[in-house]
Amino acid sequence: MLVNLATSETEEVGQISMDDILDSQIFESSSEVSIVEKFEEFSISKEDNSKQMRIWCGLEPEMKRSFKEFLRANVDGFAWKHSDMVGIDPQVSCHASKIDFQVNE
Repeated sequence: MLVNLATSETEEVGQISMDDILDSQIFESSSEVSIVEKFEEFSISKEDNSKQMRIWCGLEPEMKRSFKEFLRANVDGFAWKHSDMVGIDPQVSCHASKIDFQVNE
């Protein structure tokens, strides 16, 4: 992902990568950040408008239409809330951090 970045010092706009974003010094002098890649949000379900998906605006119209059609045809395959995941073993769906509290820096 690339973002536009305007700094308060130069007022010039340039592009940076995600690796650059991790460098906190870049944001100390930045005044404005905007996402370069645009996404179109659309409802995946005709019955429930709260079920929204995003698709990259840069896709060819036919590819975008095909993706939307595929996602809408398979809306029942998505879990929108925990209660939608009935029967899934918690061992599979629960996150656990592997932290060793005995290790010191």
